[in-house]
Amino acid sequence: MLNTTLGEMSAKHRDPKVVAQDFLKQHPEIWKAWLPVDVANKVSAGL
Repeated sequence: MLNTTLGEMSAKHRDPKVVAQDFLKQHPEIWKAWLPVDVANKVSAGL
């Protein structure tokens, strides 16, 4: 998943910040597992 996202970013010359935000919005089931619940909630609220 992450490799596909990075490859698409490179091929389409997309801004890394935009790609990261899109990834976070579209795949919370992946990144929320990497963070404590309180931090994940703050990130979600900021998207």
